[in-house]
Amino acid sequence: LSSILTVRGSPAESRGRYVAMQQVMYGAGSLIAPLLFSALTHAEKPWWWLFTGSSLVMLLLGFSYYRILPPEVIEPPTRQTATTGARWNSTAILMLVVFSFYVAGEVLASMWMNTLMVGQQNFKPEDAAQYQMGFFLMIGLTRFLCFLLVRPRYETLVLVGCLTLGALFGILGQQGHSWALPLMGIVGPFFPLSMARISIKFPSTWKQMMMNVYVCMQMMLAFMHVSVGRVADTLGIGTAFLLAPAFLLLTLVLMIPLLKSQPQGRPA
Repeated sequence: LSSILTVRGSPAESRGRYVAMQQVMYGAGSLIAPLLFSALTHAEKPWWWLFTGSSLVMLLLGFSYYRILPPEVIEPPTRQTATTGARWNSTAILMLVVFSFYVAGEVLASMWMNTLMVGQQNFKPEDAAQYQMGFFLMIGLTRFLCFLLVRPRYETLVLVGCLTLGALFGILGQQGHSWALPLMGIVGPFFPLSMARISIKFPSTWKQMMMNVYVCMQMMLAFMHVSVGRVADTLGIGTAFLLAPAFLLLTLVLMIPLLKSQPQGRPA
């Protein structure tokens, strides 16, 4: 929902930058939430305080969006019917597959990084956690830099570069170069820039496409966790972790047809 609201409230020529800034909060939240939980535990406060506080903040934000955003223009029912079939053309299906593989690679890297470092590289759990925090810090930092610096004419280069480097760092980290594992967070700009492109490529059905993306992502994550767990049990965590860079490289290959056509209506 936050992505849809950000797209609605941002101009097309800088939409990728605004979505990137909105997604910075994902990395920030991944860093702040464990620190707040640790602080509450240290202060011997109930754990549910964190959930209560975050829920109140979300309620206030939701009310603010309701008051600030302009009323949405509802399309006539005739156009709704005409665009139903267009939602499932080859480009739409390819976009859903691309997002599914990307999020599988990113989440696999972040969630299984500790297991790889503790189980195969003999790190202490507290040391491995520092590397994981570095991963989320890298995601937030690259998205913030994307908000500050990236212009539409550079978006394709950024998308290709972040996936390529993310896969490379994943392979290096799996081979024992632990310093490379947090650097996998360089993939951060991919998600917001690609989400912004949806609104350009699908001007009539972008909201439906965004919801379809999130549904496919959740289905892929469920399948990925079960599959990776079985691979880890059978072949070891080192082999299972290689699926993360493999998913990122597969995302890059599948993304090529979508990158060939530069989004229209966005000045450089």
